[in-house]
Parts: sequence; structure tokens; C-alpha cells
Amino acid sequence: MSEKEIDARSKELLHTVKLTEWEDKRIGKFSKGMKQRLAIAQALLHEPEILILDEPTTGLDPRGMVEVRQILNHLRKEGYTIFMSSHLLPEVQEVCDSVAVIDYGKLLVYDSVEKLSKMANMTRIEVYLAEAPSKEALDRISSFKYVKNIERPAPLMMYLEYTGEVDQRYLLLKEMLDADMKVISFNPRGLALENLYMQLIGDSR
Repeated sequence: MSEKEIDARSKELLHTVKLTEWEDKRIGKFSKGMKQRLAIAQALLHEPEILILDEPTTGLDPRGMVEVRQILNHLRKEGYTIFMSSHLLPEVQEVCDSVAVIDYGKLLVYDSVEKLSKMANMTRIEVYLAEAPSKEALDRISSFKYVKNIERPAPLMMYLEYTGEVDQRYLLLKEMLDADMKVISFNPRGLALENLYMQLIGDSR
């Protein structure tokens, strides 16, 4: 690239990664998030057809992670092909179109995020109670068709592993209420890719 091309492209990319006001500052004064955004700009300088990123948000604070995700989503809309490795599955689900799950070098599954999300057949449900449940109530819920495991980290809190359909989840709540459990909150925890990942890892070992 000529010096003129580099100068013009640099200004364009500094705007893309929101660093225009820092163009005359030394990199040593940058935060880690700013350095990460600058590294993305450097990689894009010659307009590559493919951009490969290894853990692009590792070690960043929440603001830095959001800023990098915004840049990646902008690049997607611009038509860039991006390969990204990450162990932050909620981020992967938000940013990527397709996902490959790899465990110890073995490819477990590869498909679109939409299809993989539908494959996840387990939901982790967080439940808070107004009073501790009886043994009879716990036994009743443990034997419910779609409950595979119950964890009780505190007397008034429990996690349920539920494998039924999402639109049938109300039946579990009804069963808990019928068992005289004083439920004050009933919320799914973990995104579909996290659930699928744990399922695949368990099946592969």
C-alpha cells in the first residue's frame, strides 16, 4: 500500500473502531480495550477477505467487551468474513452466524447458531422460595418427568435441570405449586449454546 493509501485507510478505520480522537496519542496511554480495538483496525488496514480473531474480548472490562462486539457486528454488516475463537458462549451466540464446538481438538458439532440453539434440550432453572420445601415436595419434583437434577445451594434457593419443551415449562411450575412450594421466582439461567455445550461435552467423555 502506498503512503497515501495507508493514511486514508487509517483515518477511516480509526473512525470505525472509535479511536479518531486518539489518533495523535501514544499507544502506551491506551487502555486494554482501546489496544484491542486498534489491533482490529491494524488487521483491517489492507482490506483482507478474512479476519481471524483469537479471544477478541478476553481480559476486557464490560465496556470494552461491548465496544469490541459492536465493531464485530458492524464488520459483519459490511460483509467481512470473520473467524473467531472464544470460550464466552453468550458472546458467540450474540455475534456469530455459525458455530463449531470443539473439545480437545475434536469437532463435536457445526451449524448455524439458530439450529444449534434449537438442539439444546436442557434448561437450568433458578428458583427462589419463600420458605424451605418439605422432603415430600422435593421428592415429588425430583420424580417429575422432565427434571433430571436438583441442586440446593441455599435453603430457599434451588437449580433445576429441565429437559422438556420450553412452551411446556409452565407444567413444572404448576407441579411445584401443587406440591405446596412457595415459589417467588422461576427463571431460566444460561443461554442455549451454554446448555448445548455442556450437553455435548458430557456426551463426548
